[in-house]
This record gives sequence, structure tokens and C-alpha cells, in this order.
Amino acid sequence: MQRITAGKRMLTSILWAAYRVWISRTNWYRYDNLKVRLFPSVFHPGFLFSTKVLLNFIRQLPLKDKKILELGAGSGMISLCLARKGAMVTASDINPEAIQAVKESSVINGLEVCAIESDLYSALDQARFDYIIINPPYYPGVPASPLEYAFYCGEDFDFFRRLFRDIDTHLMPSGQAFMVLSENVSIDKIREIAQENSLDLVLRYHTRIWRESQYIFAIVGSG
Repeated sequence: MQRITAGKRMLTSILWAAYRVWISRTNWYRYDNLKVRLFPSVFHPGFLFSTKVLLNFIRQLPLKDKKILELGAGSGMISLCLARKGAMVTASDINPEAIQAVKESSVINGLEVCAIESDLYSALDQARFDYIIINPPYYPGVPASPLEYAFYCGEDFDFFRRLFRDIDTHLMPSGQAFMVLSENVSIDKIREIAQENSLDLVLRYHTRIWRESQYIFAIVGSG
């Protein structure tokens, strides 16, 4: 599931260089009759597969009147799509420009999304949700810029350690959390961290796009 070839590493480097050029200007991205504001420091939802894979999975859930947290929302494209389905959506992100993007996109699309600048759960107080949706930073390393917070999870997978430690306190008793991961990620290490917090990753969906596997995992109690 997690073997990364030299060819894939090279392709990733090339894509990363192309991505930096592509997102160097502030612009708008159109998807599914939505207009999404993008700043250079905000993850572009059209560049990689994970956003659309996660969104297509979530759309199958009962969404109307559900309280949903998109944790690390970036551009907020997922939040906007869910709000259009009648969900009560909170979009959180550590990057203030991401929150500004969500606010501008909400206005121009006539949708209501609560956008909160937050380092994981830091600004959420005691709020609880029916669903928590996560497209996490995958790669070990220390982010050196607001944009890199969308890609790097800390040298020792610090993002996941903090994510799993407190996730239960922000879920309704019957709430569910879903996370997208690709085959190029150390899924075994992330699962190990989950299990250290009495949680497990249960595969709910798998697809392959351009020979790359994408997985949707439910984060569930292991006790």
C-alpha cells in the first residue's frame, strides 16, 4: 500500500515545482458551478486528487442539517459543496489567507459557511460535530511557509499526534470522522499513532487515479 518508487519521488518533485508556478497568482477556481477564491498561500483543490476523492465520498452521506467540520479547509471547496447540500458547515484552517478565501467564496456563492482561523482545535472551544472531514498534510517535515502547512505534518508526524489526541472531544456521540490518504503516505505510521490514542483507521473507500491509490479512512475507537 505504501511503497514509494524513485520514479514517483521524481514525479512528485516535478509536480511540486509546477504547482508553485501555477499558484503564484491570486485567482478564482471554478468547480461544480461554484467559484472558489484562491490565494498563492492556499492549497489548490484542483491540482491533486485528494480533495475531489474526499468530496465524492462525503456526498454519499446524509448531509442535510448535519453539523460538519472541515478541518484544514484550505480553499473551502468541500465546505461550500456541503453547505449547498444543506449542511451546517464550519471551515477551519491555520492559514489566515485560507479563511479569507473561504469568506470571499461564501459570499460570492451565496452560501453560509462559518470560517475560523484555528490550529487544529485551538479555536473551536467545546464545539461538537456529526462529521469531521480531514484532508491532512501528509509528509514528514517542518512547514516553512503558510502554503507548506498543507503538505508537511511535522518531523515526527506532529499533526497526526495532535489530531488523534483530541478528536473524540469534538465529535457527537454518534459522530464520524473521515480522512483521505494516498498510497504515497506512511499509512502504517499514521495508523500506529492512531492506535496509541485508542483509535484505528478503517478503510471505507479506495480508488485509483493515474495509477495512484487514494483511500478514505474512518477514524474509529479501537476499544
